[in-house]
Formats: sequence, structure tokens, C-alpha cells
Amino acid sequence: MSDTITNQFTELVPNLDAFNDDNDLMNLRREFILIKEAAKELATYCEARQHAIYFRKRGEIQKAIVYEKCCDELYAKLPEIAKSW
Repeated sequence: MSDTITNQFTELVPNLDAFNDDNDLMNLRREFILIKEAAKELATYCEARQHAIYFRKRGEIQKAIVYEKCCDELYAKLPEIAKSW
């Protein structure tokens, strides 16, 4: 997963010397903020998924179903960049 993030970072910033003005840097900052938020949302999804698996293994199917529905909702809201990770 970290290799994917590194590759996406490299695609976003192929050459820092190419930034000539503050607009470029502000756009880069916005991109980093979006990536950071996407990572947080993905972590929330992963945590809910972990709980769903845990409850399913313990045989607590009703609790697992609640978490799985939560996972479905979280996944639907994930930005595309986070789904590719």
C-alpha cells in the first residue's frame, strides 16, 4: 500500500523545481489535503470492516451485518483515489 501512495505522490509531484508560483504550490497543498482526507476515510472503512469480520468469526451475525452495512455506506462515499489503494 505504501508503494502505491508513493507512486501517486510521484505522479502528483514529478519535479518540485517545476513550481514557479504560489498558485502551483497552493494547488499542490490542496491535493495533499485531499489525499490526507481520503486516507482517513479509508482507515475508517478498514476499521469497520475489521469489526464486521471479527463479529462474523465469533458468530455474532447481527452485529456483523450492522458493521457490513456501515462498510457499504463508507465505501460508497470513499473518493476514487482511496478505492484504488
